Amino acid sequence: MDGVLRDLPFAFVYLDDILVASHSPQEHSQHLQHLFTLLSFNGLVINKAKCIFGADELDFLGQYVSADGITPLADRVVALCESRAHQNRTSLQRFLGMINYYHRFLPGTAPILAPLHVQASGKGQNIEWTKECQEAFDSAKEILSKAVL
Repeated sequence: MDGVLRDLPFAFVYLDDILVASHSPQEHSQHLQHLFTLLSFNGLVINKAKCIFGADELDFLGQYVSADGITPLADRVVALCESRAHQNRTSLQRFLGMINYYHRFLPGTAPILAPLHVQASGKGQNIEWTKECQEAFDSAKEILSKAVL
């Protein structure tokens, strides 16, 4: 799908999800016509039941998209911000994976997260939750809670 729609600057594709961004309803209609023509020409179909047309805002791939910008979904940010210090390597790796998913909202956090990555990369399940780990953990949650693109 990505190859078929690659030349459409208004279409954002991830696997079989497509986001069409337009400035006006008229432009959106034109974009959709172009998209549908291209999909049909290439033998691709869409599931109308899964489509949302003409929305001013929506959730797309775990992110909230609107005219004001893109932000992480509020419920996911709340869940991350409410998480407590991690007791084992698996839960810390899970936290870092979720933080990494939102890396584009968190520029420059690699040095901040370094103490957590050190703990996550060891062997076994035991980790040493140091003061530096707690500070990195708290900083990451604070930065994520304020993230907007």
